[in-house]
Formats: sequence, C-alpha cells, structure tokens
Amino acid sequence: MENVCAQEVEDVLRKHPAVFDCALIGVEDQRFGEAVAAAIVLNPGASLSDEELIAYCRCSLPSDKKPRYVAFVDTLPHNVTGKIKKSVLREHAGELFRPIRGLCFRHTSFTSYILLLAETCPAGYITYSPPGILLFRRK
Repeated sequence: MENVCAQEVEDVLRKHPAVFDCALIGVEDQRFGEAVAAAIVLNPGASLSDEELIAYCRCSLPSDKKPRYVAFVDTLPHNVTGKIKKSVLREHAGELFRPIRGLCFRHTSFTSYILLLAETCPAGYITYSPPGILLFRRK
C-alpha cells in the first residue's frame, strides 16, 4: 500500500456540503496494518451518514485513500497558531475512531446503495455486470 497524502483527502472531504472541517490520521488496522481515519466536524445543523460518506469518497478518491475509520466530533484540537494537533487525535484514536459502517457490500441494500451513489455522483453513471461487479463511469 502506498502512502496517503492527508491534505489531498482532507481537501476532498472539505468539499462535501455537510463537512465544516476534518483531519486525517493513520490508525492501526488488522487487515491493512494501517488505515485512514477521518475526524470530521459537521456544519451546524448538517448530518452525514456512513453510507453518504462512503458514496462521496468513492466518487473522488482511489480505494487506498478512502477513510476506513471515522469520528464525528464537535471540534478539532488546534495549537495557538491554528494548526490541527493530530498528535492528540493519535493519542485518543482507540476511543475516538470507529470503523465506517457499510464498507462491505450487502446485497440487501444494493438498490438503495446504487441510488445513493448516483445521487452523490451526478457526473457519471453506474453499470452492474455479473458476477457482482459495480462500475461507476464518468460521462
């Protein structure tokens, strides 16, 4: 697995209308050794489900850069110059971050997942070709 540029992923997440601010760190993961974790501050009154986050990231990020863990927080820790203190997030990663629900494909939610992905990514279209391969194509 190659290194992930946190700034690149943070820039993509900040473009989501529900996201006010975010920070990325690497957390220990049984499957990958280390995985991307996103601490997200939502805009006032906004909501963002795991499924919406997954669909949004699928449109804009390659698979190895998508967050696999998430924490929705009220604020991010900053130092006196305004820089996010990622060391604080790393110290509390075990209690702060949780795996993103819905990363595994479930056949029961296939139709709603397709609709959510299509709504989130209007700049393309989706095709389904057996055996269970979902393709998203840009127009």
